[in-house]
Amino acid sequence: SSAKHINELKLSSIIAFVTILYVGVVVAIRYGEEAYRQASLVTALDKNLRIATITKDLPKAIPLLTVCFGMHYNIPPLFHELRNRSVKKMKRALLPAFAVIVSLYLEMGILGYLHFGPAVTRHGGDILAQFSHEDLLVNIGRFVMLLHFACVYPLLAIGCRRSLNLFLFDGDRTVSTLVRVTEALGIVLLSSLLAAFSSGISQVLAFNGSLFGLHIIMTFPAMMYAKIFKNCLRKRDKALIAALFFTGILFSIAGFVSHVHAILKK
Repeated sequence: SSAKHINELKLSSIIAFVTILYVGVVVAIRYGEEAYRQASLVTALDKNLRIATITKDLPKAIPLLTVCFGMHYNIPPLFHELRNRSVKKMKRALLPAFAVIVSLYLEMGILGYLHFGPAVTRHGGDILAQFSHEDLLVNIGRFVMLLHFACVYPLLAIGCRRSLNLFLFDGDRTVSTLVRVTEALGIVLLSSLLAAFSSGISQVLAFNGSLFGLHIIMTFPAMMYAKIFKNCLRKRDKALIAALFFTGILFSIAGFVSHVHAILKK
């Protein structure tokens, strides 16, 4: 995205939200129909569903979770663009958004697992790929997901571009429109090349979480908090900071090694 401010992406953000909401509704409808037909909450062929287990794949799951909730890089500019900004006002925006995100993840995750069982992980976790290609509602969902990613991408790209400009131009304010457009095109081109050589979106998300997501959510915030409040930290605060920092490092290494090992085994 070559947009200068995040608020310029309001329309695309609304479209992205509506499209993913549509997919969530379709998943719920199709599960409800199958549950009604079978008169059972569990409609999967494999009825032996496990509520929770800890397996060797845990190191691969944690990085993926950080990608799901990794929106930190856009929070400072969002706060800066608020009218009459305050921490309280920012919380009023973030908390409902976080609740909606968690609800959508839970809805599609739980219903998808009840509907398809362990087979839901096929196709890289793409739940729409589990349905028939002749299902009209699902086919519309597949199309709107294309629209969804097209609308979400600028929100990711603008964070990347801002970070790049911090290193190259001491910030985004003095950068001309031509430079922003050039950077945006470069980011899109690089992303397209990486996508062309990637085996699937799950692999991209996995490495993103291992190399960046865990540090954005755990390691860097711990370091920043320790730096800002170094003169007034209590023992409990220091323990929490240390736990976040070392846990982030541990899962980053474990996740990266696990994903590399999984790729080499194929």
